[in-house]
Amino acid sequence: ISPKEVFTVQETADLTKGDVLLIDVRNADEVAAQSYDVKNLINIPLDSIESELDRIPKDKQVILVCRSGKRSGTAFDLLKEKGYTNIATMEGGMLAWEEAGLPIIVDESVTKSACCADPTSSNCNPDGTCKTDSSEEKKACCSDPSSSNCNPDGTCKTDANGSSETSSK
Repeated sequence: ISPKEVFTVQETADLTKGDVLLIDVRNADEVAAQSYDVKNLINIPLDSIESELDRIPKDKQVILVCRSGKRSGTAFDLLKEKGYTNIATMEGGMLAWEEAGLPIIVDESVTKSACCADPTSSNCNPDGTCKTDSSEEKKACCSDPSSSNCNPDGTCKTDANGSSETSSK
């Protein structure tokens, strides 16, 4: 039986040095992008918990974690209904874990580009990734977008034959 229903981030970090099992209930893509760097961690997304009960031991301390603590709380309630008594959650989730400076694993190839840390930026797509230029590369004549040779999107204006206009008007 778990001594507590909610552990602090630091208590959880200390417990991970022992025989506790962390179950991250975030979606697989979230875990692939950023994960808790601890031993004895498995990923069972919240929507799969009921079909994965055989992976959740009843004979060892289990701490449910997620991004902020909300999904792990939902998983806690569900497992409690299923008769689990060795479960707890960690308050604050990955956000609190990272803020406390505890070890994480980040896959840079999965995380969104830094230029889109502000999703309201005009350089960002709705999913938070950076917009890419559809042309091979903007022509050098348009390195100054205020130039009369530049289109509003930064590409060079072309004449009726499709050639770049490079002379000033």
